[in-house]
Amino acid sequence: PLINENSCLFTITPPTSPTPVQLTESFICESASRILFQSIYWIKANNCFKLLDSNVQIILLQKHWLELFILSLLQCSNIVVLPNILATLLNKKMSEKKSRQISEQLSIIQLLLNEFERLQLTPSEYAYLKLIIMFNTDCVNFLYSNSEHSQQQHQAYISSIIQKEKIQAYQILTHKEFREYLNKTCANDSERLGRLLLKLPTLKCLQISIIEEVFFVGLIGSEIFISSVLLSGCYSNEHFYPIDDV
Repeated sequence: PLINENSCLFTITPPTSPTPVQLTESFICESASRILFQSIYWIKANNCFKLLDSNVQIILLQKHWLELFILSLLQCSNIVVLPNILATLLNKKMSEKKSRQISEQLSIIQLLLNEFERLQLTPSEYAYLKLIIMFNTDCVNFLYSNSEHSQQQHQAYISSIIQKEKIQAYQILTHKEFREYLNKTCANDSERLGRLLLKLPTLKCLQISIIEEVFFVGLIGSEIFISSVLLSGCYSNEHFYPIDDV
């Protein structure tokens, strides 16, 4: 199985907060960093994810780290006292335009938090949602093969097809196991799977630039920091390209 009692677990050790109510920028930044690191560690430990080529792993992380991070943030809500973090961020002094932009993004997170708390997600449900997000071929563009391509390029093309088929197979398997899990644990709620999956598109409404600024502002060059976290291991990215970059 993709998920078991041990692999579904996700937690962090929160940094020490100066007071239970007044959270500092440092606490928020450190909490977010720990959640991001742990999220990447968690997905890289998944048996199916590990079977993908390292460059494909990096592309999937580059494109979906934000959704993965937010799901983990929601999962750790009680640990880091997420409602207090959101309230602290909303009260920061900034320009009217910036305040409006940040408020809109934080409202989305608050909405998701309210919905997920209402649905009382289990660790396994969070895990399956994360895998559904990660096993997505939409973000990967593949080289095309023709008579003018070299043998090496042709081999890269064949490899890319194999990787895409792997991701699709894992996505199908994730949905299958998720459905079976819910049939076993929530037999009286046939609509739960649909309700949970309908929450995922809301994650795409979040803007990377705003989330980086809000949660990682205490770091020197938040964008560089996140890139270094995602690229840890110095993997090659020779044959696969994020769609936005093609």
